[in-house]
Parts: sequence; C-alpha cells; structure tokens
Amino acid sequence: MKGMIWSGAALFVCAAVILGTGTAQAASVLIDFRGDGGLDKTGESKYTFGPVDGITVEATATSQVDHGDPHNPAWIGQYDSGLGVTNSPGDGSHTVDGSGWTDTIWLVFNQKVTITHVWFSYVSDHKDDVRLLDENGDKIEDYDLPKMSHHSPYYSLLDLTGEGIMGMEFGFNAPYKNDDWKLAAIKVKPHVIIPTPTAAMAGSVLLGGLALLRRKRRV
Repeated sequence: MKGMIWSGAALFVCAAVILGTGTAQAASVLIDFRGDGGLDKTGESKYTFGPVDGITVEATATSQVDHGDPHNPAWIGQYDSGLGVTNSPGDGSHTVDGSGWTDTIWLVFNQKVTITHVWFSYVSDHKDDVRLLDENGDKIEDYDLPKMSHHSPYYSLLDLTGEGIMGMEFGFNAPYKNDDWKLAAIKVKPHVIIPTPTAAMAGSVLLGGLALLRRKRRV
C-alpha cells in the first residue's frame, strides 16, 4: 500500500507530544537597581526597571510603625549602591532599616519568576537580616546577610538557588531595629508556558491515527 501508515508506537509518541503540557524556565535574568535617580518623592514614588530579556519590574516602598499599618509617606530612592527607603523628612540614611519604622521595598514583576540571587549593599559588621515577603505581606523566610566585601559599599550576596521562591510580587524588609541595607540587584528565572493544543485538535489527530491503523490491518 502506498502512502504514510503510522505504527502504534508512532501514534503513541505523537499523542504524547500533542497532549503534553509543561512549564519551562529560560535563562537567568539579572536586574541591576543601582543608579543616580535619587529620591522619588512623587505621589506614586516608584522606579521601573527593564525590560531586560522580556522582564520588567516595578519597585515601590512602604514603611510601618511598630509592624502596624503603613506609615505615610514612604519614598523609594535609587543610588549608586542600590535602592533605599526614606520614611520621614528627617530620615537621612536612605537605607532599608528597622529602626523606628520597618521599611519594605516591594518588587512587582510583569510575569512569574523564580528568585535565584539577591545582592545587598551597606551590610554592616554586625548581624544584618532581611525578611522576604510574599504578595500578601506574609513572611516567606528570614535570612542572615553575609558580608562579601570589606570595602564600601559592603556588598552581600544572598543565594536562593534551590529555594523554589516563585511569584510575581515580593517584599524585602528589615525585620529588626539594627538591620539596615540597600537592595542592589536581583537575578531571576522567568517561566515560559508551553502552549497546549485544544482538545479538539488532539482528538482529530488521534482519530486520524486510529483510522490509519485499522486501514493497515486490512492490507
């Protein structure tokens, strides 16, 4: 018989490909927050970074009094060592700190990502911590910040590879009064969704394959 005849194995492979779904991860994307934008005291007080390989992130700031309701105003600033927060006219540190008010930097991505690395600056000789929050403001985990540089601006790398921290919005705050730092950069892995064919398309291919198999048996 002339023409293409599918074997049972070929039909199985084709069905698996057509019906298969999944989520793939692209290469890591590094977003550097350092710059000379200064303090943004506008109404929204935000900075937008990107797109970098399709990833865009918006950074904003909040500050809470004694871990209570957000204290206004809270402004975000961009400096040559990273992002910081100013929570009052008398706050001249420009760092994210937990002294008096708990400062938080919020990052909102344009798509779902997994955090792999975060860089901080101005990490002190004493023990500094960072608290990672989810989109609802709930704690994901507290992390110690190891100092990786003995020269200003005292960078620190937090390696979150393998932690599986995934989402579109995250908060970084200084949970204790002696904590203070700036957010220098972040590396994330974007998620790429593999399109799934419709059920009708998959059904048509399977029925066609079965018809070919029946035709083969009659020959």
